[in-house]
Amino acid sequence: MIFHSASIIAVLVGASSRTPTQILCVLQTPPDPWWEWLLQFCLSAVPVAGGVWVAWMAFRWTKKKEHEQWIRDHKRAEWRELLDAAGDCQTDLWIASSPKGEDDDKQPAITNAKLKLQRIYLLLDDRVFIDQLTLGPIMSSWNKTIGHTKEAASSSGQGLLGSLTLTQLSYSVFIEQLRKAAKKDLGSKKSG
Repeated sequence: MIFHSASIIAVLVGASSRTPTQILCVLQTPPDPWWEWLLQFCLSAVPVAGGVWVAWMAFRWTKKKEHEQWIRDHKRAEWRELLDAAGDCQTDLWIASSPKGEDDDKQPAITNAKLKLQRIYLLLDDRVFIDQLTLGPIMSSWNKTIGHTKEAASSSGQGLLGSLTLTQLSYSVFIEQLRKAAKKDLGSKKSG
């Protein structure tokens, strides 16, 4: 508060004394050359441009990695569906080829196996994310399995049990090739 009062008094005293004031003109310095302005602009713009470039590259890298992961996930789901269907069919073939029981008791398992074999064919045919070059050897193994099934069914000396055993053996080879192809395509090194 004292400082405020003192400043008011100083203004009043200064106004009453009426001292002459002198105004000095200062010469202005000439403006900077154009290249200095350009240099300053570049020095300030380079870090900003570098930051934008790094952010853009990180976005591209992340987007690429996420897309690759998305494809791997869908590919894994397609392989899982195919392997599950093959395993279900193998169970029915084991039941149908067991030596115990009557042929009439095995008829539901045989019907289920035929339906599941058809489903596997459809699953092999409609794969989107699994490469067709990967499925080529599997399809040829599948055709051999179906060929063994037709041969076994047409041979009269073996009967139902013999035809199912031959089908089950060739089907086991098919499943093993299917598992190996899935491991190779998904890049899995572990067994099981």
